[in-house]
Amino acid sequence: MEKKLETTSHDDEVDRISEFPEHIIHHIMEFLPIDTADVTRMSVLSKKFFSFWCSLPVLDFNTETILNKSKASLWLEGFNLEAQHLTLSLPLIENFNLCNCSGITSITLRGEVLGSACFIDCYGLEKIQVDGQTRNDDLTYGGKSYCDINVASTKSVKLIIIEDTHIYGKWFHSNFCRFVEELDFVLCSFPVKTRWCFHQLKRLQLYDCPCKVEFETPNLERFYYSGNLEWDIPLIISSRRFDAKLQVDDLNVNPIFRPFSIARLSDIIRFIAQCQTLTLQCDSA
Repeated sequence: MEKKLETTSHDDEVDRISEFPEHIIHHIMEFLPIDTADVTRMSVLSKKFFSFWCSLPVLDFNTETILNKSKASLWLEGFNLEAQHLTLSLPLIENFNLCNCSGITSITLRGEVLGSACFIDCYGLEKIQVDGQTRNDDLTYGGKSYCDINVASTKSVKLIIIEDTHIYGKWFHSNFCRFVEELDFVLCSFPVKTRWCFHQLKRLQLYDCPCKVEFETPNLERFYYSGNLEWDIPLIISSRRFDAKLQVDDLNVNPIFRPFSIARLSDIIRFIAQCQTLTLQCDSA
């Protein structure tokens, strides 16, 4: 009996909490309000927790006492962090920008008045998630590699802008495809010929984007494209009439190539044959 009691006592002394991986501990701590003492009290649970509250990857920008409840913009630029997830609580921030940062692999946004969020050249960023209570109207992403943009829980993001990105592979299965209503591509490339479906999309704009993609957009209302006549342009597949505008280079730059340009323009127009109105603008050099 005595040996049995000793064994039981030894098992009770095993510190199982300390065996948790760091990202699990951080995830647990994210549920605690960081403006209370609860986070620091966790340091007594185990030796491993002793200094974890100092590295909690949750930033709560509660600026109520400083800004007197006025809305503000927040820019974070040039951060170099170890690979980790970051949760941002932005209760009074209306515009948020994260630029030229590295080390953040995924980020979660929370903010009741957050209207605009922008992520440019954030090396290693693989996932952006907008929480359900966040009122985020538009989101901009600029980077060379794929990023999982998850807006399923909020469905408030109406406009997504993607800049300077190679669009292929996982992009065609992105979460936002089911919810976004307005989509802009700026200086992107679409090297793969495939079909991309957007059931809720009402406006599609491409700025200087060579594109082989076929866009299936049954609810499209407006389409805009600017670029060179020599580039591939997207094929628009829509079950309804939409307004289209093409802005192309000057057709009269060189008389020798003028017949080719006009023939090429005729081919391009056929790609958007279902449009209701077509506006054609030719830029002069």
